[in-house]
Amino acid sequence: MEEPGFWDEPEESQQIMKELKGLKDQVDTIQGLYASYEDIGLLIEMAYEEEDASILPEIEEELAAFEEAYETLRIQTLLSGEYDKYNAIVTLHAGAGGTESCDWAAMLYRMYSRFAERKGFGFQMLDYLEGDIAGIKAVTFEVSGDNAYGYFKSEKGVHRLVRISPFNSAGKRQTSFASCDVIPDIEDQADTIRGLYTSYEDIGLLIEMAYEEEDASILPEIEEELAAFEEAYETLRIQTLLSGEYDKYHAIVTLHAGAGGTESCDWAAMLYRMYSRFAERKGFGFQMLDYLEGDIAGIKAVTFEVSGENAYGYFKSEKGVHRLVRISPFNSAGKRQTSFASCDVIPDIEDDVDIEIAEDELKIDTYRASGAGGQHVNKTSSAIRITHLPTGIVVQCQNERSQHHNRDKAMQMLKAKLTLLKEQAQAEKVSDIRGEIKEIGFGNQIRSYVMHPYTMVKDHRTGAESSNVNAVMDGALDPFINAYLCQEKLPGALHN
Repeated sequence: MEEPGFWDEPEESQQIMKELKGLKDQVDTIQGLYASYEDIGLLIEMAYEEEDASILPEIEEELAAFEEAYETLRIQTLLSGEYDKYNAIVTLHAGAGGTESCDWAAMLYRMYSRFAERKGFGFQMLDYLEGDIAGIKAVTFEVSGDNAYGYFKSEKGVHRLVRISPFNSAGKRQTSFASCDVIPDIEDQADTIRGLYTSYEDIGLLIEMAYEEEDASILPEIEEELAAFEEAYETLRIQTLLSGEYDKYHAIVTLHAGAGGTESCDWAAMLYRMYSRFAERKGFGFQMLDYLEGDIAGIKAVTFEVSGENAYGYFKSEKGVHRLVRISPFNSAGKRQTSFASCDVIPDIEDDVDIEIAEDELKIDTYRASGAGGQHVNKTSSAIRITHLPTGIVVQCQNERSQHHNRDKAMQMLKAKLTLLKEQAQAEKVSDIRGEIKEIGFGNQIRSYVMHPYTMVKDHRTGAESSNVNAVMDGALDPFINAYLCQEKLPGALHN
């Protein structure tokens, strides 16, 4: 705090002070627990030595307070998830069971408000839809306070109530359901959700106006508003699914042309363009690291880095073999041709990864850069290729002018691959680290892009598909990524 420039960045310095206060509070709590523990020990000793049973109620009271404080501290030590510290946005929906379920949703709403009050959390309703007769059809509220999301994330799912329903005239037992969804309030996420609700209400009003006034001229405006709403909702839904260990990192992507000759090289170039457009749509940075041109056209291989929040989380769904079916411009007979290209994706894990690599395990080759980069890049052997001999993993980089910088970047890529390999902890999964593929050819594709005799893009892992091939090739990948992320959350759902 006394270092020069500490207070130059107010937001950063305030965050550090907040974290420091939190650590100090934890230390004070632990010291208080130790003091309480010693006091209870002394009371027990006094009661035993003096055979004084009148001290027992005081001991029981002290023990209850100690246990409550200890349990609170224990839970806090478990709240170490990436988003646990954030506020929580909770949505309740009444499910099967009619009015009884609406009443059940209202009961849950009251339960959570009471829990928030016990914890000293702030509680603010964001949206509310009453039931037709009683209770709540849907409600969204924000819970604010330290570790609010960490506490509430356990409530996500379907809650079931079994009771004698006050709304059942026969007085029979009834079962009803309500769902609870919980997301962390990250930065502007609450504003986004409020905006979605506002948009939803505006669309409802427009539909009501068109219906009451029988005015068909409003339909184009409704369609436009609906499209914007769906896009914003889809973006938010994908963000809530990006909770993997490495999702927050940048992504390093490698494309290789496979079976299909020049047609496959052109296909690799088309994929490269598709991913650059997708990155542009998301506001990600995009930097080429290594490039090898095709003999006649297209790209034999290319490695690029996509930088931005959750870049790896988005791109990990693209790992595998991609198949193209079209009338090839390189086929003089004008026949339909099938070609393949592989996509490998690894997280750009920071330099301080705890992976030790012995020099004798590495084979390091230098070569002249083959892609764009100016005269210096092409005239000197600045490009680096590193082979990890024990696993056979190969990484290479030629983007930087300096051989030393290229070597550092290649080593960073190698460490990332070895980290994933270590996480998987099974030798048979080495192929997964290299791209989850055995061969770039028939039978191994994760997604097919058909341009003839019909137009269709289909993901074979999730079943997601689109007939608008041109939009997909222009970077409209959200439906496929969303489907992958949703299915990834189901144990054993994805088999590549």
